[in-house]
Amino acid sequence: MRVILNYKSLYEAVKVGVTNDGYTPVTRMLFFPVFDPKGDIQPCDENGVPYEVDTKNANAWCKGEDNIPISIKTAVGKKSTLEALINYYKSKQFTDQLYEATEDEMYEAVVSLVTNCEDVSETAKKALLKVYNSGEKLEFLARVFQRAVRGENKVVSKRRKKKAADTDADSVTEFNTLVRKKKPRVKVPKKVQPPELNYVTQLYLAYKSATGKAITKPEDLDPLDYREHFEHQRKTFYMAETVHSEIRDSVMPNEPDPFEELKEEIDTGIFEVKRATYKNAVLKVDAVVGKAAELSISSMVDDATNHWIGVGEKKGVCHMLVNEERLKWVEA
Repeated sequence: MRVILNYKSLYEAVKVGVTNDGYTPVTRMLFFPVFDPKGDIQPCDENGVPYEVDTKNANAWCKGEDNIPISIKTAVGKKSTLEALINYYKSKQFTDQLYEATEDEMYEAVVSLVTNCEDVSETAKKALLKVYNSGEKLEFLARVFQRAVRGENKVVSKRRKKKAADTDADSVTEFNTLVRKKKPRVKVPKKVQPPELNYVTQLYLAYKSATGKAITKPEDLDPLDYREHFEHQRKTFYMAETVHSEIRDSVMPNEPDPFEELKEEIDTGIFEVKRATYKNAVLKVDAVVGKAAELSISSMVDDATNHWIGVGEKKGVCHMLVNEERLKWVEA
């Protein structure tokens, strides 16, 4: 597989070392000085409207589904922009978003990307790696970002091209729109299942932080008055997982999974709440899932999930994020 340096490949390397690795937060983090309304860069579209990072363009750029507009590439390519990027990347505002445990792994991934990419000259590679080897890792990251933005970013298709044979499929889609599918019933297994182990383990640690008691099974929660709380979290997880399972098979090849888009939106919406400080981790659980329940989701995701995403499903997505280690109640 051909390795190229573009925004998509840089995102894949950088997400390893940031506290919130979703498409939108990482893109906002990397592009911040470029789109900062208080700054002097602010590239605009053909109508003179300043660009900004939103869920749509962040997803498309990180997935390699869209090129980055030429006006943004031009703005990023200026020497003055590079200076602004370096200053920002070296600031506490930027470094506070890096995850200390995997920061070195992130730099190794970026170095590997630069070393192995086929669309950058050997001279340019040596110049970039010289900065890294001098110990200026954050400047190195800023310089790699500048080159990545100018790369060819559209490498995958958003949707398959429509063929004449798709007419029947369009009719089915129209029918399903008119006659909405009934929301599937949720069944919660009595015993914790293997796919639950990650988020359940984190819940056990949360209960320990609140009570001082080690928890190894649901029954341990009975005398601590947290069993109902635990079973409620399991129910919301299965509410989300049931919807996910129901719509997964209806996603066409090469189409984005709307549930992944939902996760991104929830992850972005709970960002500030999950970073706050709490007396114990159960309070953090309640604050984060409570915030998720209040979030509005995009019409695109709402339509693609048959309007099945309610309060419980939004809460359950938080536990899915814990399963994927994108969210933690208790840090190891």
